[in-house]
Amino acid sequence: MLDKDTQSRKYMIIGITGPLGSGKGTVADAFEEIAQSNDIVVRRHSLSDEIREEISRRGSQAQRVQLKEVADRFRQNLGSGIWATLTGSKIKDYLLIEHLDSVLFIVDGIRSPGEVNMLRAMFGNKFHLLGVTATPANIYTYLQQRNREDEPKQILTDQRKLEQMLKSEMGQAEQRDHGHNVAACLEMVDWPVIHNDSDRQHLLDTVRNIAEHFILSYFNL
Repeated sequence: MLDKDTQSRKYMIIGITGPLGSGKGTVADAFEEIAQSNDIVVRRHSLSDEIREEISRRGSQAQRVQLKEVADRFRQNLGSGIWATLTGSKIKDYLLIEHLDSVLFIVDGIRSPGEVNMLRAMFGNKFHLLGVTATPANIYTYLQQRNREDEPKQILTDQRKLEQMLKSEMGQAEQRDHGHNVAACLEMVDWPVIHNDSDRQHLLDTVRNIAEHFILSYFNL
């Protein structure tokens, strides 16, 4: 937990959880735009970026399968909240160096209950978890549309492989202590889950409503 002086400052941390391809990045972008348009400083973090940095230090190129393998191994060896600990430490460093009010931190890529618990332990009621989800059919469409290089191409052409990947993301019994368990994270959210199953404008309107109700009101805007 941070010292009382830092805790008393006006900042907020939004953690975003949800299955791959559900629209978490679009939601984070929308929050960032809304916050900045209201003169709130925004800092973006991703647990996946922490994993990519670790893979890069090993001289390898990060692919989606490798990201999960490294993430799971670290959770098994160092605790289920390890990636959140690394990201949380960067947030703490920023708060200790930059003595600013009205800062919104957005942490994407939360996939384990241990990561949620760690961020809550580190930041108390400054941390809020938001869930984003979509139907498997829509996720399949979204993944095809974004066509990222670090995602195996067979997932974009083989629905069975996509379903296997999503099942693994949501939480398989044999991996729940150290692997992905998005389903459990979605049960831990602080705000209403965003269901990204309509058009883009509906998604942005939903984000705007959440921002006005929870974020802008907190910053007295």
